[in-house]
Amino acid sequence: MSNYTNDYTGLKGHQRRKHRRSRRNRRLRRKKRQQAALFIIIAVVIIAVMVIAGVQIFRHVGKGDGNGTGAMAGVSDETALSVSGETVSAGQVSGEDAENVSGNEAAAASNDSEFTKAILDFTGRIVSANEALHAYNDKLAAPFYPGYTTYADEETRSIPAENVVSKHVVLIDMKTGHIVAQRDADAIIYPASMTKVLTVLTASEIINETDADVNDIFEITQDITNYVFSNGCSAVCYDVGEKVSVNELFYGTILPSGGDAALGLAYYTGGSVEDFVDRMNEKVSELGLSGTAHFTNPVGIFDENNKCTVKDIAMIMKAALEDVRCYDALHEHKMMTAKTPEHPDGIEISNWFLRRIEDRYLPGEVVAAKTGFIKESGNCAVSYFEANDGGQYICVTADSSSSWRAIYDHAVIYNLFCGDDSEESKAEIEAHLVDLSALEE
Repeated sequence: MSNYTNDYTGLKGHQRRKHRRSRRNRRLRRKKRQQAALFIIIAVVIIAVMVIAGVQIFRHVGKGDGNGTGAMAGVSDETALSVSGETVSAGQVSGEDAENVSGNEAAAASNDSEFTKAILDFTGRIVSANEALHAYNDKLAAPFYPGYTTYADEETRSIPAENVVSKHVVLIDMKTGHIVAQRDADAIIYPASMTKVLTVLTASEIINETDADVNDIFEITQDITNYVFSNGCSAVCYDVGEKVSVNELFYGTILPSGGDAALGLAYYTGGSVEDFVDRMNEKVSELGLSGTAHFTNPVGIFDENNKCTVKDIAMIMKAALEDVRCYDALHEHKMMTAKTPEHPDGIEISNWFLRRIEDRYLPGEVVAAKTGFIKESGNCAVSYFEANDGGQYICVTADSSSSWRAIYDHAVIYNLFCGDDSEESKAEIEAHLVDLSALEE
């Protein structure tokens, strides 16, 4: 095994990014190996229980036949004759014969007890293995503080105007819920495609509740493509009649911000867009956000009632990252969709934010992200950051001046408040200073 370190001292920017990507890939491969191992353990335990149960039953039956034969062998010839046509009385069995029968019954009872203990022991192992698998799945997703409330105090800092363009910002410590920094974070915004974080979260929870199979195939309908076209939504660009796995719809919803994929999830899990939106708002209420957050569609197209605050989006992102299926989709950088007759080579889709921010210096790694844009909200973004010192943060920004500037804002915020105070960190901050005079004009 090669040595690997989180110490990037002396490495240039591109070398540091290469190391971060390598670390991310190693972590994913390790998680997949461990998860596969747990499934194998459970399968082995189940097979072992079946084998032992069969062996124990076979032995029990065999010993029962032997006991019967042995008991009959201990009976006198006269008694044996009477058995053929009459009931054997207790007086016809000798004392030695009675001892043999009693001993055989005791042995049979002992075998029953051992068999029962073996079954209970292996049943306990199955339960333990299953609990271990669920515990591991929980660890696959980000481990954060419990609950969905945040707090600000005297240590909460404001966002310097000369560093960040976005008009609404919140940076939250995911180990405590403390708001590290903010700017107008309680204002109502239109979340645009950040809405899709709630879409995948809601869909995943419905799938878990109904034990649906993510390998099920969903067929793209004319209604979906018409909706995407008429509302100018971003899309994976599926064709009418194209058959796509439900699992792929999760990635299609997040990576290219596909409205067609998001609607596919809504129809598959909710039956209709209206019923699915009801479930989205139920989730909002469950998270304790219904006082400021409400959603009217799973895509994020403008509606004055499709609204929330940047703090609401941060909590929705937190809940999504705690779900393994959503975490994987929000974390993926780039992938090819499955080959279909409509797209024989598949379609390349990618998370624009994650790919672009790799070019910036960061005192850690942006692990997951989702962008959004409508003219009513400007450029928005939500991201999850793991600092080199072990810190965990979610940042949400809204109403930035461009898609690139939204990414720069996140890079600057992480360097400002989660930084290592290195020369490279300072240089990244200075490289994106805001021209305040231009903004005023």
